[in-house]
Amino acid sequence: MESTKTTAAKAKLEPERANFHSLLAKNPNYFGSNPGTKLKPVKEIAFAVSYEELVSVGYNPDTRTLEATLAIKQAAGYDGPLCGSGSSEFVRFYMNYGSGWVDQGMVAVNVHDIPTITDCEKDSTKPLNYTVTLPIQPQSNNCKSPVIPLVRAILSWEIQPTPNTPDFPVVWGNKMERHVQIKPYLYDISVLGEAYVDTFFSIAQSSSALSASQINQAIAVTHPEIKSGIADAGKQVMSLKDLSVQYAKDKKVTAARYGFSHLQAALNSPVLAAQYKPIWQNLNLDWDKYLGELLDSNADIAYEELESVGLDYNLERFIATFRIKQSIGYSGNLCTAGSKEYITFWADWDNTCDWAYVGTVAVDVHDIASIPKDGISYSAILPVDLTYHRDICSNPKVVRIRAVLSWESPSSKTDPNELNYWGNRLDTHIQIKPGVSINPGDVVPIIVVLGGIPTDKIDSSSGLTTPDAFFALSGLAADPLGRACPFGGRVVIQGPSFPGYTYRIQVRPVGTIPWTNVVTPLTLTGWQLTPPYVIYTNSTPDVDGFFTFQDPSKNIDNVLGWWDVSGSELWEVKLEIPLYGEVIKRIQLEQSVPDAEISIDNGGNCKDFSKGDVIQGHFVARANYFGEFSLQADLDPVDISIYDETVPAPGHGWKIDTSTWAPCGYTIYVSVWDRTILNSGPGAHYFNQNHVGFCLRAK
Repeated sequence: MESTKTTAAKAKLEPERANFHSLLAKNPNYFGSNPGTKLKPVKEIAFAVSYEELVSVGYNPDTRTLEATLAIKQAAGYDGPLCGSGSSEFVRFYMNYGSGWVDQGMVAVNVHDIPTITDCEKDSTKPLNYTVTLPIQPQSNNCKSPVIPLVRAILSWEIQPTPNTPDFPVVWGNKMERHVQIKPYLYDISVLGEAYVDTFFSIAQSSSALSASQINQAIAVTHPEIKSGIADAGKQVMSLKDLSVQYAKDKKVTAARYGFSHLQAALNSPVLAAQYKPIWQNLNLDWDKYLGELLDSNADIAYEELESVGLDYNLERFIATFRIKQSIGYSGNLCTAGSKEYITFWADWDNTCDWAYVGTVAVDVHDIASIPKDGISYSAILPVDLTYHRDICSNPKVVRIRAVLSWESPSSKTDPNELNYWGNRLDTHIQIKPGVSINPGDVVPIIVVLGGIPTDKIDSSSGLTTPDAFFALSGLAADPLGRACPFGGRVVIQGPSFPGYTYRIQVRPVGTIPWTNVVTPLTLTGWQLTPPYVIYTNSTPDVDGFFTFQDPSKNIDNVLGWWDVSGSELWEVKLEIPLYGEVIKRIQLEQSVPDAEISIDNGGNCKDFSKGDVIQGHFVARANYFGEFSLQADLDPVDISIYDETVPAPGHGWKIDTSTWAPCGYTIYVSVWDRTILNSGPGAHYFNQNHVGFCLRAK
């Protein structure tokens, strides 16, 4: 990227930021963020936002995803440049439906020291906006009862907010709360038989994109014996007459707003103007007055306002978050079609001050009488193919992007400066994940992700993850202690698509000669700009094992292969594109189950003891790639951390003082997990469990 001025990432950092980890290692309560200890704080810091800050929180009702956008403000302070490990910004989400905070989960994004430059408009490239995305399973209701929970997002640099801690003490970062709206059920349930209801919702849960009428059709074909039906509850488009009656009670909504579709059409067609004007006159609406009012409107943000735009660094999607401010003025309630907020995205890919149109998406909005005072926040999502926009890590690719919000009518696809009657626009800078620099039109075999982990975070010799490895789609660490991890189950192979070309994936154990084709048929996730948005495409190989590259819009996760592995050896994975070469990566597999054993030494297993006895025993918790263990009882595994494996059998000692235990029968479980990355996702490992019981009797 060309720049007129560069600020090197050599800014002097305060010791508390530069030495953050070492200070906490010496005193976990150094910043006053760990009050549970007896250690006194040295310098209290809480919710400092000089380096990073949440700037918006939103929700997309169609994809059921929470979004949070954070701004990286400085050129340094993130543990090193882009070619290094960098650091993590963690965001944990909570939702409150009225009965307290419910933990939804956590995501993270990897950030680095990125030099600050001035772009072609002489503007600073800081802040850089990063967005994180978390899929959820929200509570919902019918369209007559809006569900508007409060969302809390907690941003914390380098320290993971612990689960179920909505008041987690943050040192560097902040928290933000916004109300969101959950999409209602689209079903009107009348008098139905139990069999029909069970069948209907079984199909609805497994095929969320289907409408009620489509499910009814499916039931009519597969279960003709069931007579009752469930009809669509809404999607009625409100007429001008209906809206004029509905909004007559509240003069805040002008006919220039609720009659917008007529007025806009008339501006482009004298024929339609002649047809619509008498309709307005019959409703006692002054056509000329409101047409003039519309023409005088420009970028009005009284009803909706764009608040942030950023790039989901993990999933590579442009995200724009906007806020709905009024209870009415959106063409009907949740039981109707309502209206649409259109968001058009632009990018200045190469810092030339030339905007390139990227795409337009829409989010449905409605009149909601119970809207909170702070409004309702929505997020619009546009997956983007960044294959031809990357650069190597030594040359960070910072790009200016723009989002334009427009109510009920999409903004221009040719004029990035156009603003419509209602809405606004925002510009920001984002940083594109580094990678191989490819010229447009070139075809290069690239494996970007193996088993959920970026290939540059897998050691090229051992095939194990590196200490700083994280999952590509969530930003979460491969292992909490940075230990090397192998892979098991289904290994997903991901890389860029080159539509019109074919490719083949082959595998073999290191040191052998013949290759084996990976031929498991694929179900690819795609994206379209109209409901149901998420689409699926089946992809199968030919007789020689070659797949056809799909268009990026049909494969937004860049999945190239599903390899169901076996064995515990070091393997090679090859991606081949005929006439364009091949690339080979190594990966260490692991298929063994951890060892879990437990026994009682004094008295034997499954025996009687008296209240007050001290029961002692041994347990074994081991694995080829040990992860952690747990003992499910109030006992003491003396001098061993849950992250340390025991010595071989008889293992490690444990004891229980039963003085405070009530007479009863008890079972003690030892559970052991390894750290194999199972099925290419976080949180899944090989597991084993064993148990022992005893009976505690009164003296």
